Amino acid sequence: MRLFVPPPLNDRETFTISIEQQQFVLTYTYNDRSDAWYINLAKDNVNVLENIKLTQGYKFGQEYRDFPLTQGFLTLYSQTNSSDDPNKSNFGKTVFLVYESES
Repeated sequence: MRLFVPPPLNDRETFTISIEQQQFVLTYTYNDRSDAWYINLAKDNVNVLENIKLTQGYKFGQEYRDFPLTQGFLTLYSQTNSSDDPNKSNFGKTVFLVYESES
């Protein structure tokens, strides 16, 4: 199952999202210098991902043994099958952050 995570509308935006019946606070931050998006993901006021650059082909959080998403992972999805990382012009238009369930 693929769940699209809301894209940011501003250079810094925070959302509360529900994944695997858990509540998370997701913060997007855009960096002008690197033309890149970064995320923080918190659960119960504790960061579980902090200042992670969004990069194509990466399963965010899987390298952490105690990562709270056990049935899937966060990754990027491109509608155009591009390997481009999200930037200010394509994020939320053709490139999206998604939760991919392994079940």
